[in-house]
Amino acid sequence: MAMEGQLGMLLAVIVLLVEWPAPTASYQSGAGDCERPNHGSPSSDVTTQIIAPADATAGDLVTVVLEGAVFKGFLLHVAASGCTAGVDCPSFDADTLPVGTAPKQPGCDSYDDSVTHTDASEKTSLQFTVVLPASGTVQLTGVVVTDYDSYHELVPATIAVVGAPECMPGTADEDSDPSTPCVACDAGKYGAGGSALCEDC
Repeated sequence: MAMEGQLGMLLAVIVLLVEWPAPTASYQSGAGDCERPNHGSPSSDVTTQIIAPADATAGDLVTVVLEGAVFKGFLLHVAASGCTAGVDCPSFDADTLPVGTAPKQPGCDSYDDSVTHTDASEKTSLQFTVVLPASGTVQLTGVVVTDYDSYHELVPATIAVVGAPECMPGTADEDSDPSTPCVACDAGKYGAGGSALCEDC
């Protein structure tokens, strides 16, 4: 009787294995490196675009939008001229990434310079926050996966980074951060234009 029970259980397991759906390829692993997905072939049909401001101030947080016809997967990369990877290059703000996306490391310069999809749900628009460097021209590039068999390269978008304005006379950049406001000097102190500290009059 025990033998018949074991045979019955074994037969049930075999039936489950035979009827269980075969695993399908995942979009999550679709973006192979920072330039191309590891599946499908390139298409000449550009259906999605990168929307970004033409220029912005050094150190600013800017909104970048990936928008167009329905897409399932994507890879978006940000870089800048004259910066050191992982030190002073532009980056995606990981705290404000849309649901279903994540930073991508393999094949990229650093952890936060590229973002990709973590699900294959259909989407037409995604919004990201990019932290700008102190200088240089920022370029956004990437691909969009429309289905598992095809993708297209996005038309690159550039952002000209202009230096933060110097502090006016009577104020100072006390935290040495060009992205924060200048501070008015207290009574009895004075800051020359572009000063980092307020000094005694």
